[in-house]
Amino acid sequence: MKPIAILMLFLSSHFFLSGQTIQQMVLCPHDTIVCLKSDGFALSGAIPDSGIYSGPGITISPSFNPGLANIGKHLITYTLPSNEFCTFYITVIDIPAVGNINSTDPFVCEGDVRTYSVDPIPYVLKYHWKFSASPFDTITSFPTVTINFTGNYNSGELTVMGINQCDSSTSNAFHITVNPKPIPTIKNLSDTLAFTDNVCQNQHLTYSADGDFSTVKWSVTGGSVEGDDNSRIVNVIWGRASGNGSLIASVEKNNCQGAAVWEVVIGNDSAPVPAKIWLFGRNMLVCSDSMNAANEIRIQCYQWYKGAEVVGTKRYYVADSNDKSSLYTVKTSFDPDCSCANASVTFKFGQKETISPGQKMVVVPNPAHDKITLKFSPAAFRPGRLLLFSQLGIKVQEDVVTSPGTQTDISRLPAGIYFIEYVVEKQGVFSSRLIKL
Repeated sequence: MKPIAILMLFLSSHFFLSGQTIQQMVLCPHDTIVCLKSDGFALSGAIPDSGIYSGPGITISPSFNPGLANIGKHLITYTLPSNEFCTFYITVIDIPAVGNINSTDPFVCEGDVRTYSVDPIPYVLKYHWKFSASPFDTITSFPTVTINFTGNYNSGELTVMGINQCDSSTSNAFHITVNPKPIPTIKNLSDTLAFTDNVCQNQHLTYSADGDFSTVKWSVTGGSVEGDDNSRIVNVIWGRASGNGSLIASVEKNNCQGAAVWEVVIGNDSAPVPAKIWLFGRNMLVCSDSMNAANEIRIQCYQWYKGAEVVGTKRYYVADSNDKSSLYTVKTSFDPDCSCANASVTFKFGQKETISPGQKMVVVPNPAHDKITLKFSPAAFRPGRLLLFSQLGIKVQEDVVTSPGTQTDISRLPAGIYFIEYVVEKQGVFSSRLIKL
């Protein structure tokens, strides 16, 4: 049998062959990591053990001094008397130096999920994260952590401890301010006892959003917002189709968002258009009448209110004109029991008939036969729409007024008493009476 050469391969070893016979081999210890502050120690584990060690940190073989070598990865050579050699590494490390937490936003909202990190630290085995204002305490293998700020979280300090085989160190504290999620409370101001609404088609209701927030935005399904949808108090006109609807108040504070939902069921019955209150003489308040969408049914129920007190159930109410503090409203309904009612705009004796402060208007001539003109105080004119209503509250004419002194032709109207509204977009309504000859 021919000689067979046997080749043995060892990690970090060097050997020399002559033909098919192994002449010499040398095996080094495995690479290792030691701490800077560790005591010096004797190197061992090389095969055969007749060689000497040389390299950084070694003054007299086989002693290795980490402090003399200093921090770093050091190449150590093990040499036999026959000059065969092998090499291995000793890495000297210190306590981990943990930098600042990488975040520029110290503010979070309740319910947010945020990820925080530090720069990777060589030779760190684990990262220990803590948040002082909660029970949050976790260990990760990577220099990142994710926190879900849902639940009982208050503002506090986030720290991370880097841990290696030598010791540990902690980062600078990163202060996190946890802002509560703003949650508004929606109230039906037209019916303060209602928690969920059964509403009527075309019903006009007023709602409020109560709570600690800076801005609000209303949105409606199954209806529409009348006027400003960024006010804490909003007027909603529910639609003309039965089904489910909802009112949502979306709010914000400290860049945190929240919302509340008010659910309604829109029934099959319809409410009339909100009535208007006309003043006849000194103290007779008269309610304008109204029809349904098909102009078929007139008002069947009137409820006059002085503040929150019901004071009358007829189309008119004789009030005390000397009472300058009370607010009067009238609710009207197509149903005799006053269900599906809408409330009028409030009336107060002594209130100024103005579009805005100091912006007065008069109708001339009055009485009139064929044409009228709206006269305003100096610099008070704004383009608008002139509406004329019969005593039944039915609109009989509408004209656009684009400039001061515009004349309106009323010659085709029968003689009688008419109510005038001048509507200026986003500013208000001026009301007056006209006697047509």
